[in-house]
Amino acid sequence: MRTTVVVLCVLASALCISAQTDKVFTTFSEWPVPAAASEPLYMSASGNNGVYFAEQFAGKFGFLDTNTNVFTEWTLAAGSQPVNAAPQGQNVAFAEENGHVALLATDTAILTEWSVPVILGTSSQPFGAAYTGNFIFFTDYLQGVIGMVNTSNDEITLWPMPGAPDRRPNQMVLSGPASNPQVWVADSLGKISMLETATGVFTEWTVPSEGLRPVLQNLSIAADGSVAFQDFVNAKIGVLNPASNLIREWAVPTSNASPVNVAFLSLSLLAFAEESANRIGTMDLRVAPLDLEQAVAPEITVVSPEVLVAAPTFTVPFQTRTLVPPLITGVDRLISGGFDEYPIPTPLSGPVGLSVNSNGAILFTESSANKIGLLQ
Repeated sequence: MRTTVVVLCVLASALCISAQTDKVFTTFSEWPVPAAASEPLYMSASGNNGVYFAEQFAGKFGFLDTNTNVFTEWTLAAGSQPVNAAPQGQNVAFAEENGHVALLATDTAILTEWSVPVILGTSSQPFGAAYTGNFIFFTDYLQGVIGMVNTSNDEITLWPMPGAPDRRPNQMVLSGPASNPQVWVADSLGKISMLETATGVFTEWTVPSEGLRPVLQNLSIAADGSVAFQDFVNAKIGVLNPASNLIREWAVPTSNASPVNVAFLSLSLLAFAEESANRIGTMDLRVAPLDLEQAVAPEITVVSPEVLVAAPTFTVPFQTRTLVPPLITGVDRLISGGFDEYPIPTPLSGPVGLSVNSNGAILFTESSANKIGLLQ
């Protein structure tokens, strides 16, 4: 049986440290998104200056400067449904569910969009995005492919995943040099996939299951190469060691938490978003009791990519700037065996997106409440 301790941290307190972790979180800040019913989805922090985020149902792309409390919003074409954000310098890439991959130059407000070619099935649905050098990588949820846009020559390279189109790649992260990165993908069918772009080799680990088939949506990579993942349906947080093929899993203390996103705060500390439980959690790998530990032999498959050229379109989206002061509150901390859970002040907020800024603060979207949150 787990013992849960509730700790209240008020704004006036100088220090509030869990007995289980060495990371201090004392305050929530919440900003309502100016566009109504935008349902902000995935996001990515930009240093300690703010966060880019996709306004999926408002047809907008946003940036919140957390230092000045100013939102900048770019209005996209109707039906674009942006999903995520992958910034690099003054540019930010994102996937649009209407079949496009986009690159926004925030200094000039020029939006470049490429239509994703359909090579499997009847339609395209870009979903994940990552950006390094001249390359925008993306997942196509319907085709079951990993794609890459070369922004310097408009070539689009598509690698069918093993078993495509019957694959459901979700979000992605990159590791290694920009000239030859490894592409890591969370597959909604319970797999962690890694593509070596230079060779077309997929290495895939099937996540063990003691219940329903795991649903993976997001990954995070630590400095030592460890890959963290979340299992949405079985309420677990996991870590893969690619060198040893060892997968470890921990059950989130709150039942039916629906962990939807995960990020490393340090080599030993993970942050995650609990969509159904309406909490932001952290887990200390040194303390939390293991629920499962199993070596999983990976499947190795070589695929041949298709390379096509897609002429992009260029537009200048309408841009607005809005000052929105945040609501700042103290936190309740629920401590349970290496886990700290922080209930979000807004009820039923639906946290989905999650990103850690350069100061170690946790940013998150409140998709159901139409807010951006910060835990620091």
